[in-house]
Order: sequence, then structure tokens, then C-alpha cells
Amino acid sequence: MQLNLKQGFGNRNTSASELTGFPLEIKSGSSMVAGIFMLGFSLFWNGILFTMISAGLGQGEMTKAGFLFLIPFALAGIGVFIMALYFLTVRQQILITETDVHYDKKSLFGKKEWYEALTAYRGVLHRTERRSSGSSSSGGSRSSTTYYLVELIHPERSKTIKLWESRSKQGHRSEWEGYAKFLNIPAIEKDGDDYIERQAEDLDKSVTDLMKEGKVEIDHAALDSRPDGINVSRIDDFTAITFEKSKTKGGWIGLLVVLLFASVFIWLGFWVEDASVIFGLVGILFILAMIGGLIWSKIATRQIRINRAELNFLWLTQWGNWTDAHFPVNEIESVIVKKENSTATLIIESDAKTKKFGFGVEEKTLNWLRNQILSIISD
Repeated sequence: MQLNLKQGFGNRNTSASELTGFPLEIKSGSSMVAGIFMLGFSLFWNGILFTMISAGLGQGEMTKAGFLFLIPFALAGIGVFIMALYFLTVRQQILITETDVHYDKKSLFGKKEWYEALTAYRGVLHRTERRSSGSSSSGGSRSSTTYYLVELIHPERSKTIKLWESRSKQGHRSEWEGYAKFLNIPAIEKDGDDYIERQAEDLDKSVTDLMKEGKVEIDHAALDSRPDGINVSRIDDFTAITFEKSKTKGGWIGLLVVLLFASVFIWLGFWVEDASVIFGLVGILFILAMIGGLIWSKIATRQIRINRAELNFLWLTQWGNWTDAHFPVNEIESVIVKKENSTATLIIESDAKTKKFGFGVEEKTLNWLRNQILSIISD
């Protein structure tokens, strides 16, 4: 089975669902368009410099200082020419079998080759990456795009292999699980500096099935002491876990940061000469969003309702309740607490959706909540 991944201007992916068997061949090369553009630019650039130097020498007007001044520009042109040759000739092939990975990279400037056992890889990772995409249409700062990646992770970064990427979030989780199952190695997620892994044979199992098999455990000792700021009650056949608004922390710090940020934009937009009024309008929008968030935090209460059949995340208000997320328990595949950008987050995952919960909540409270959820759905 062959995958083609073209670097540079675009790429083509093969879905894990289309994989039929080993060996898995991944071919890639730099963009031919970029190589041709760089080659043409370097020839044009160096042609101008050669003409200037030839004319100066022919007329006896080229001084030593002038010649030395042109050297850096000539070196830059030569560098672009060398890069163009590399772009036009580089070809990379990765061959993955049931047991090994073979890497072979060739260009006009040499060859690099290595072999590695598939067991040396940590697993298949899914992650996101922000990439700059050139200047904005208005000529301002560069815009950026989020890419969704699936990679075969090796302890040596140079041996990590990209298997799939897309600018759309759709299919990201299914591709991650699909490649892990195809390669029969763990599916892994980043947790700060560590990894959380699930074995390939467990990827289609619900978290309740994994608990029955002893692969997901409940820390019953953590349930003995309920964290402050949480009320547990019964509503119909649900266990309701309600978070007191006044007990969550970190909100005021975030509001002050947003207020300071917005104030700078308003100052730029309305008081700095020649600055665009758009800055001020953006600052006002930040202020309005901050006020809206503050009002919402005062009128709405977070609540989680759980029984053996379903898990619901709710916002409670005096005008009614709003369901933020709903999970049938038999579809939940993962209930974990992990670090994202140095902040602990409770993550509930199924094939259909992912719910992240934890803003303003301490890590020990999230760990208690995880164990509480697992305890209820396993009863």
C-alpha cells in the first residue's frame, strides 16, 4: 500500500480505512513548483549581478569596494540556486512492514538511509500544529492555519514519521485510531512531558469494558474526600455534581489580563495618531466579551449529571438548563485528566465527540471528578 505526501504547496493523504496490507510505502518530495520558482529567481538574480559585474569590469568602473559590496548578494543568489536544485531532486521513501521501518532519502547532494524496528516506536500520536500561511490579504501580520496531524512517534525526533495531516478536524480521531490498529501499536496522547497510551486492541472498547478487564482503574481512595466547592445530589435517577460559582479560581486573573489587553487596543485605536481605529473596535469587542463572560459566570452554574446510561454536562440558569455535551455511556472510550498547555483538563472522548472540562478547576478536583464518573458508570 502506498501513501503520497507532497511537502510544500499542499499534500495528499491516504485514509487509514483505505489501507489494505503491508508493506506501507510513504513517498514524498518537495514541491516541484517551489523548486522551479526558486531556480528561475536565482537565474534571474544572478544574471543581473553578472551583468553588473561584467559591465563594471569592461568599463573599468568596478572598484574593489563595489565588488566586495556585491559579494553577499551573489552568495545569496548561489544559495537560492543550490536550494532550488535540492527541491527539484530530493525524494524520500519510507517503507513500513510488520516489523521494521526503512528510510531512504536521495537528492543531488547525497543519500541518507536507516533501518529501525517498529517496536522502537512509542506509538501513533495525534496532535495539532499552527503554521504561518504568509501575509494577510490586507498586508498586515501573517495569518496562521491549524493542521491536524497523525504521526508515528520515535524517541529520536528525526525518526518520527508523518502518516496523515489535514486542515480539517473531521476524521482526525478516526485516522489516529485507524493507523494505530493497522500498525498494531499503541495510540498515544501527549500529557505534559509524558504520554497516555491505549493498546491497539482496546481502541474500539468502551471505558466500561476496559474497567471490566482491569485496564482502567478507579482510585477509590481519592473518592473519600470530596473537594470544596462541589455539591453531590440525586436528581431523578441521576447523580448530579454541581460546582459552586464562588469556588472556582483563576477567573479574576484572566479577566484582568483581558482588560489590560483590551485597554492597550483601545488606546492604540482612539488615542495614537495614525493608528487604525480597528484596534479600538477590537478592544471594545474584548471588553464586551469580558462583561458577557462575567455576567454568565454569575447567572449560570456548571453541573454534571451521570447515571449508568448517560453523561451530561449542563449549565443551569434561572431561565432553564442548557446541555453543553451529552454522551451515551456505552460510547465513551476514554475518561482522563491530562495537562494541556500546563493546565490540567478532564477529557471525555468517544468516536463522535470530545468534551474538555476544567477551566478554573484544580487538578485534584478534576482527578476526583474522573474517579467519581468512572465509579458511577461502572456500578
